[in-house]
Amino acid sequence: MTTCPPRSRGSSVRRLRHTLHSEVGGNQPLALIETAARLIAVGQIDAALVGGAEAAASLARASTSGNPPAWSDRPGGPVRLPSSVRGTEEMLRYGIDRPLRNYPLFENALRAELGQSFEEAQRWSGEILAAMSEVAVGNPAAWKPRHLTPREVYEATDGNRMTCWPYTVRMTANPKVDQGAAVVLCDLETAREHGIPDERISHIWASAGAADSTDVLRRATFARSPGLSATLDACLDQAQCSAQDLEHIDLYSCFPIVPKLAALHLGLGKERPLTVTGGLASFGGPANDYCLHAIVAAHRLRGRALVYANGEYLTKHHAMVIAPTRPAQPWAEPAQVPPRTEPVPGYASAVTGRGRIETFTVEHNRDGTPARGWIIGRDDGARRFASVVTDPRSLHALADPDRQPVGQMCDVRGADGLNTSTVPTTQESR
Repeated sequence: MTTCPPRSRGSSVRRLRHTLHSEVGGNQPLALIETAARLIAVGQIDAALVGGAEAAASLARASTSGNPPAWSDRPGGPVRLPSSVRGTEEMLRYGIDRPLRNYPLFENALRAELGQSFEEAQRWSGEILAAMSEVAVGNPAAWKPRHLTPREVYEATDGNRMTCWPYTVRMTANPKVDQGAAVVLCDLETAREHGIPDERISHIWASAGAADSTDVLRRATFARSPGLSATLDACLDQAQCSAQDLEHIDLYSCFPIVPKLAALHLGLGKERPLTVTGGLASFGGPANDYCLHAIVAAHRLRGRALVYANGEYLTKHHAMVIAPTRPAQPWAEPAQVPPRTEPVPGYASAVTGRGRIETFTVEHNRDGTPARGWIIGRDDGARRFASVVTDPRSLHALADPDRQPVGQMCDVRGADGLNTSTVPTTQESR
């Protein structure tokens, strides 16, 4: 990933009074649109351009060929992710500071809370992303416009290997894309002055943003996201509508757990389309710019639409409702999201003894064999702990589709600054 400061976007942009460069996160386009719209609403600026682009596909080809892209501008070099974005020192020490290792922790916890079998949870993921791939087929900007069946999404094969349990390659966002999008924001009077017809105008009805703890190990639960729920509630409350009143919805889909949690909270049936672009696996673009494409696609569909996006590890959340018609009250500021107070378990850095598995994941080698794993558990005092799993038999036990490890006991040993866990090779009765 590279970063490009706004003023390097080209000398054709004249009379810039303000420039903003977003932080890292999939929620950032909605946050920037909200910021610009707020400045317009209070009269500080007349208009704003919000744009973004990804060029990871070109960069990947360039690194393979050894020939740098012949760009006329300097992108600014690789993005330097601050440690606060990657995670806490404890997360870094255990290696759960990567999305591919982190999101499965939420997925496996949700499966356990819903009482689903592995097959049921995987099929649900496959149905969501297969439906999204069908939308991508009709989107000329989609990077992988191929209609997949649910089984092609969730079944681990040589061409669709297991990454981190339970996610296959086709369940994850596609980072290697060349895509860009931009929107112009202004008040209605300015649009009229410039002769913009109604069919090219969308109105902001509502927006809201919230965040969960940046420390994944200090979340109240791995089976829900209070920030996600609060953001969606506040946004729809401001729009004075329900999810059933919306003509179009686009839910961020870097991993299946995100649209699952959002759809569950919104009460959406499995037949309801959850994307207007094709989703992050088929449409592409898991870095900052995806939800800007969703806003553009929703605008073109000309109906009342909700776009939701998240950043980091189900950490930062933003939602926006737009429509071709004017709201009853002109939008002026984002909705206020009430604070959430959920009890968070204590944390134990070093544990030796027995623990109960709260959630887990197993990373796989490219040949499909388990490589390493992680268990988040509770000790005998109900304190949460993190641990790594390296024992081959334990890895195979965790990655057994006929077992449900969550709620089972494990043996934990703390040494040299890390907890290591092993699990029984037979399923315990509950």
